[in-house]
Amino acid sequence: MVATWNSAAASTYYTRQRETEYYAGSGEPPGVWYAPAGDFGVVDGSPVDRITFDRLYHALDENGDPLLEKIRRHKERTSAFDITLSAPRSVSLVWGLGSYDTKRLIESAQRKAVRATLAMLEREATWARRGCNGPF
Repeated sequence: MVATWNSAAASTYYTRQRETEYYAGSGEPPGVWYAPAGDFGVVDGSPVDRITFDRLYHALDENGDPLLEKIRRHKERTSAFDITLSAPRSVSLVWGLGSYDTKRLIESAQRKAVRATLAMLEREATWARRGCNGPF
């Protein structure tokens, strides 16, 4: 698994660009929600829809009310990260040259690896420090 991390872009980057590329036949298929607990009204494994994505990206509940009491708008603040999880180049080559069955096996292994990585990130990396030198 190869992971790249960047600060997230504006929400429209993810919704407009991905839909346009996918429907033009040149991009990735639509994403699916990773939400094993079913929090925030999303169903684990269901397709990501633009309205729900925009709402959650901007920390709003289903009624449009803030999910957070105060959202401070500091320059240093990073509200989200864009994490890309990719198979190594060698695996991509085998997928590209492989039979239908080989491709399905690789895709299944990639999905399992992504879910395992997201579960680890959810356990170990979804915390933040509050205030200057504050507690976690």
